[in-house]
Amino acid sequence: MIRLLAIVLPLALVGLGGCPRDPEPPGSDGGACDEGSSTCGSLCVDLASDPENCGECGARCEGSEPYCAAGACVEDCGDQLARCDGACVSLASDPEHCGSCDHVCGGDTPLCAGGECASRCPDGDQSDCGDGECADLQSDPRHCGECDAACAADERCEAGECVDDEPCKADERLCDGRCVRLASDAANCGECGNACAPDESCEGGECSCAGDDCDACEVGRTDCDPEPGSRECRDLTADSNNCGACDRRCEGDRRCDGGECRCDADLVECGDECVDTRIDRDHCGGCDRPCDGECDGGDCIVDCGDGRELCFGEYCADLESDRDDCGECGRSCVGDEECALGECVVECDEGQEPCPGGYCADLESDRDDCGECGNACVGDELCVLGECADSLPVFCDECPCDDCPEREDPPRRCCEIEDLVVCLAADECPDGDGGGDGE
Repeated sequence: MIRLLAIVLPLALVGLGGCPRDPEPPGSDGGACDEGSSTCGSLCVDLASDPENCGECGARCEGSEPYCAAGACVEDCGDQLARCDGACVSLASDPEHCGSCDHVCGGDTPLCAGGECASRCPDGDQSDCGDGECADLQSDPRHCGECDAACAADERCEAGECVDDEPCKADERLCDGRCVRLASDAANCGECGNACAPDESCEGGECSCAGDDCDACEVGRTDCDPEPGSRECRDLTADSNNCGACDRRCEGDRRCDGGECRCDADLVECGDECVDTRIDRDHCGGCDRPCDGECDGGDCIVDCGDGRELCFGEYCADLESDRDDCGECGRSCVGDEECALGECVVECDEGQEPCPGGYCADLESDRDDCGECGNACVGDELCVLGECADSLPVFCDECPCDDCPEREDPPRRCCEIEDLVVCLAADECPDGDGGGDGE
């Protein structure tokens, strides 16, 4: 339902920190947001990791830096954080992504400790940092050394200290705490964690067979390298560059899910785009529903200002002067009509009057508008000076009218009406004046 309110900041996807995903007021208890979360519009978000509100409300991460870490948009989350729906999160301590993306802790085990849901934080190396997080203060970049002491986007946490995340050489990458050459490391070939098979070697960042006789890819993976003697094993059910088939890439914000390119759970597919219909002004509350104001939780919030009204929840109109919304939304003036003070009117020539429907009529002679708009004469009647007459009058210079044709029933009467002398078929003249008898 569209609401007419003051313009507010755009809303975004709910981030981390335990904020509810339903349209309840901020905070898990219906009050203020939980500690570590901020209010954006009517939702609680984690400005440190929410890609739709990264660092501040409405700051979206996109393009070459699509992920949010420590309140900054980054190209990659690094090796200490995982990518979950555009957010850089700690799978070891985040109760919304405990051990894996979207694995939510709750019930009797609301806390996340070491990647597993727990009822309390274990003694020793885990600290209760609130919001359901049990963090290792020695290695957690969101709680480095102490709770809520987050490292910068280009830093990592080592021994409770934030250090430069690029300790490696230019041709190396930090993977699991050590610097490796992705071009030749068989355990991290091309990217961290991409291990080559035992009979393969890593050359140029790709796993290749040592000889011509190569074993097949492991179960669940497909060889996408057509060159003989080499192998590129890919999971076609989850690889966004080889989704459902080799070299079939998922475009835009789509990811590979079960071999199909799909939008993330919080997004809606509108044409070729994955959009958040809760905040997208072109698709507010659904695909192709433009909003002139701000889109807040799928509702279009428009401040039309003085003298204008919100029509159908989509646009503002001046009901006093708008031809398409004259007097009320959707009421259009027709023909030559213009909207004046909420009424459709038309300017007419001298001797004519405007009639509803956008046309002008001579009320003294128009058979369809005789005397007043819409008053139609019937049968053979004609309109004479605003009155429906039985037959065509003959205008004379004086009475009696020699031009009055003979007619027995009723007889014609020569009548003086205003400045005219006419011959009518009537017992009496319309204004009661007498006249000469007809022939």
